[in-house]
Amino acid sequence: MRIALSAGHNVYNNGIFDCGAIGNGKREADITNETVALLIPILKSQGHTVINVTPYNEKFKCKKDHHILRCKRADEFNADLYLDIHINAGGGSGVECWIYDKASKSYTYAEKICNSISTNIGLKNRGIKVSKDFYTLKLSKCPAMIIEGCFIDNVDDMKKLTPEKYAKSIAKTFEVEKSIAKSSSEYYEKYGLKIIETAPDNVYVAKLPGKTLRQFGIYGINGTWQNNSEAHMPRSIWGLAGNGNKAIGPNSYQNSPKGYKRGTIIYYEDGSIEVKRINNIKEIDKSFKWCIGGGMLIPDYNPTLEKIPDDILRTTSHTGMGYKGDRAYLFVHPKCSMYEFRNCVEKLNLDGAIFLDGGGSTQMNYAGGKGIHSSRKLSHGVFIKDV
Repeated sequence: MRIALSAGHNVYNNGIFDCGAIGNGKREADITNETVALLIPILKSQGHTVINVTPYNEKFKCKKDHHILRCKRADEFNADLYLDIHINAGGGSGVECWIYDKASKSYTYAEKICNSISTNIGLKNRGIKVSKDFYTLKLSKCPAMIIEGCFIDNVDDMKKLTPEKYAKSIAKTFEVEKSIAKSSSEYYEKYGLKIIETAPDNVYVAKLPGKTLRQFGIYGINGTWQNNSEAHMPRSIWGLAGNGNKAIGPNSYQNSPKGYKRGTIIYYEDGSIEVKRINNIKEIDKSFKWCIGGGMLIPDYNPTLEKIPDDILRTTSHTGMGYKGDRAYLFVHPKCSMYEFRNCVEKLNLDGAIFLDGGGSTQMNYAGGKGIHSSRKLSHGVFIKDV
C-alpha cells in the first residue's frame, strides 16, 4: 500500500512558526513530527511504500498554501491513503478522525485507526467526523483523513498518549495489509496509461510459446523486441531478458544488433531494484530474480544515444515497466508517440522505468479482461503470479 504521511503544522505562515495547539507543556507540532518519524519505519517494515509530505520549516504567505503543497506531493506519489496527523484541543477528550465523506475509501481506515488508538492507548473513541471545509480533505485527490490523536489540553489524555504509542497504534491498523502489500496486484488507469501495480516478488519474466496473453490466459504485459515470424523460437528475442539468474534466449548474451546499451530494469536477489543501460546480461554483476531490457524512459530518456529507430518512436501503442520504492509497475498506452509516452510515465513519479516492444506487440491482460489486446503472438513477456 502507498501511504502519504503529514506531520500537522511544522511550517511558517507569514513569518510565524505554526506550532499548532499548545497544552500541558507540549506543542502539537513537536508531537506530530516525532510521531511521523517513528511511524515511517514501522509501516515500511510491514511492506508499505511511504512518503512524508510535510514541508518542514518552509515559509508560506497563507495557511492554504502549505496544504496545497502537501496534497500535491501525496497525489504525485499516487498515494492510496493520505494520513494528516494532528493533536486536538478545545476542552474535550479522546481520539477522532475527519474525512471528506463516508463514501470515501478513507472511511474504513479512519474507523480502524480510531478503534486502534482508543483500544491500545485507552482513550475515548469520539468516532468519525465528516467535513468538506478542511483543506487536507477537499484539496487531496487521493483518499485522505485528519487524525486527531487526543486533546493536548487534557491532562489525562496527555498522560496516556506518547508519540511512540500514537505511531504504533496507527501502524497496527495496517498490519493486516502486510501480506497483501507484498504479493497482490491492482489495476488502474491514470494519465492515459493502463497500469498494473504489484510487488516485485509477484513478477516474473518467461517465454510464451507463440500465443497472445489472452490465448495463454496469463496476466501481465508483452516483453521486449522479437521477430514475429518466429515468435515461438528463443532466438527471436533480440532484446535482453532473464529470470531466476538465467538468460531468456541466447541473444541476451549478445550486444544489440545496433550496438547500443539497452535500458534494463533489474530486480536482484537482495531485494533491490535498479534501471541502468547495459550491453548484455553478462554485465549484471550479482544474482537477479528477473530482468528485461528495452530502452530507457526514466531517469534518462535519450533515444538518440540508444539509436532507437523511428519505427519504435512513432505514434502507436507502447509498453513499459518501472519501479518506485518496493513496488513494480507494468503499463501500456493505447496510442501516443514515445516522447508523449515518456511524459505520461514521468507523472507517475517512478524511480526508474524502461520501454519495451510496442505497436502490434503491445498487450496487457488483467482480471476481467482489462488491458490492451492484439492478435500478435508473443515469444515472452512480463507476468504476475497473483492478482
